[in-house]
Amino acid sequence: MEDYDFAFTALPSDEAAIVEQKLLENGKVVVSNSSNWRMDPLIPLLNPEVNADHIFVLKKQKHGKGKIIKVPNCTSAILTLTLKPIYDAFGIKKVVVTTMQALSGAGIHGVPSMYIIDNLLPNIHGEEEKVENEPKKM
Repeated sequence: MEDYDFAFTALPSDEAAIVEQKLLENGKVVVSNSSNWRMDPLIPLLNPEVNADHIFVLKKQKHGKGKIIKVPNCTSAILTLTLKPIYDAFGIKKVVVTTMQALSGAGIHGVPSMYIIDNLLPNIHGEEEKVENEPKKM
C-alpha cells in the first residue's frame, strides 16, 4: 500500500469488509461509513460533537498497527447532535423518532423504481435497528 496513514471509506458493507481488513493489515487508520462492526465495543462509533472521548477506545483494538473508527448512520448522527445537549442538561427518559428515508437508502437492490410511484415503503430493512441502537452506543 502507498505511503499514507488514514483511509476514509464509504463502501457498501460487503466490499468494506474486504477492503478495510486489508487496510488494517497494512497498518492504516480507517474511518469508515459502512455499517458492519458499528456495534463492536472495541470500535468507536464516533460523532465528535457528541462523544469525542470515545476515540480512546482505539488503544484497545487488536488490529496490529491498524485502527478502525466507524461513523454512525446519517439519522443517528443528526439525532444525537440534537439530543446530546438536551441529555446533558435535563436527562432523557424516552425518545420517539419518525424518519422519512430517501429511496436510495434501500441500496441498489432495494426497490424497483416503478414500485415506488405513488407508494411508500413502511421500512428499509435494518434502518430502524440502527436508529434504535447507535445513539445508545454514542
